[in-house]
Amino acid sequence: MKINLSWHELNSAQFEFNRPFTLKLNNADALDAESVARVLPKKRTVVFGIWQGRNVVAKLFFDAHRAKQHFENEINGTHILEQHHIPTPQLLYQGMSEDRRIYVLIFERIENSLPLETLFKNQKNEHDVLQLMKFMIQEIATQHVYGILQTDLHFKNFLIQHKKIYSLDGATVKVHPPLLPKPLSIQYAALFLAQLGVGHEEMQTTLFKHYAQLRGFLLKESDFTALFHHISAWNKKRLKNFKKKIMRSSSSFLPIHHHKTRGIVERSYLSTALEHFLNDPDAIFQDPSAIILKAGRSSTVSKITLDQKTFVIKRYNMKNIFHKIRRLFRTSRAKKSWYFSQILQLFGVKTATPVAFIEEKRFIFPGKSYFVMCYVDGVSANHFFSNHCDDDQKISLAVSEVKTLFHKLFRLKITQGDLKISNILIDAHETPVLIDLDGAKEHRFSRSLKRRFQKEFKRFLKNFDTRPELQEIFKKDYPHAWTSPPYTD
Repeated sequence: MKINLSWHELNSAQFEFNRPFTLKLNNADALDAESVARVLPKKRTVVFGIWQGRNVVAKLFFDAHRAKQHFENEINGTHILEQHHIPTPQLLYQGMSEDRRIYVLIFERIENSLPLETLFKNQKNEHDVLQLMKFMIQEIATQHVYGILQTDLHFKNFLIQHKKIYSLDGATVKVHPPLLPKPLSIQYAALFLAQLGVGHEEMQTTLFKHYAQLRGFLLKESDFTALFHHISAWNKKRLKNFKKKIMRSSSSFLPIHHHKTRGIVERSYLSTALEHFLNDPDAIFQDPSAIILKAGRSSTVSKITLDQKTFVIKRYNMKNIFHKIRRLFRTSRAKKSWYFSQILQLFGVKTATPVAFIEEKRFIFPGKSYFVMCYVDGVSANHFFSNHCDDDQKISLAVSEVKTLFHKLFRLKITQGDLKISNILIDAHETPVLIDLDGAKEHRFSRSLKRRFQKEFKRFLKNFDTRPELQEIFKKDYPHAWTSPPYTD
């Protein structure tokens, strides 16, 4: 049964709020909200629902001080897009709730559409990504010709329906008549291209040339310098904001605070079984259905299926009191794994998807810690190379993919800490996946990064002492990565 929601209830809603409700409007009409798409506590909520018999998306603004301003910004941006015939969901209603405390915008729901973010993740190869991005670049160039600037050019702010691109989030839309100037155009083209992740400089260059051609720009070397300077700046900003987000409550993450444990879990993976594990993490290692993959002194690794999802859980053990004292002022290994997994995923570096981490504490002493990740269906790179030793094409492609993985790490100024072949899996799509990030490290300075990377690369090559032909393939045209400036400089 749907409840009639008041301003007080909506204003107190937290990230996990997701229940049907009815909101009475000030024109004697009503919005029936069926599910909640997003909550920003004490600010706004986005819901899917029914209004006058139509499937709609509604934005509800209830910030005690700035709701009206956000409401008006959204309307103004939507009108700018409509006036220039830029596809955007039709605004069906603008008004207030019955008590005149909630500002309400109701838009048509674009059926049979997918967010650009989802389409991007679903592309199977570089060629498909390039074609999708060229399609998007054409839309962005068109908007810039009209002088329209979306200051939040993120993949999640576009919907694709049958080769038609819909722009969302009118609040971030500005207009600069008669057309967007070249310096500003380069800056915001860089924002869009930055989201391809690291190690895609060649594709970013190709797409920028395509954008410039559509705009009629004659490009100089200084324009490419400016582009990559802006990409670096946007990446730094994204990283700074993301580092805060992954360690606090947000729409994606839920903090865990129990009597003797603390941590973070990805909300989208929460289930009854996973919650039981979070409450009693050691029990999972005694579960008859669990498969122990490793049982060492420093760590224990288990594979288990919970609510039809398969996870790998790594427990970092404490050997004795002296071990606890040594780790007293250090970040737990589970927390480090969570932190680096999130960063790598943000920038498109393949790693096991992080689900949660938990830390135990007894008085002032750290206890065991646990890192939960999605199971990667694949084999170790060592087995892959052994199994396909007679297939030169497969070997060559896999080596190239692994070198690209190293290149991306270097661009992020991150070293893995234990770069051996067993810490690289080859998944079902024959793509390398980096695991075991508890020893990873960020480097502030290029000199220490290069020194450490060279050491790790030499360590990696020792895996192929019995296969010198593979060593030579890995060394060919490498280590060129550490002779060029890092991507995030």
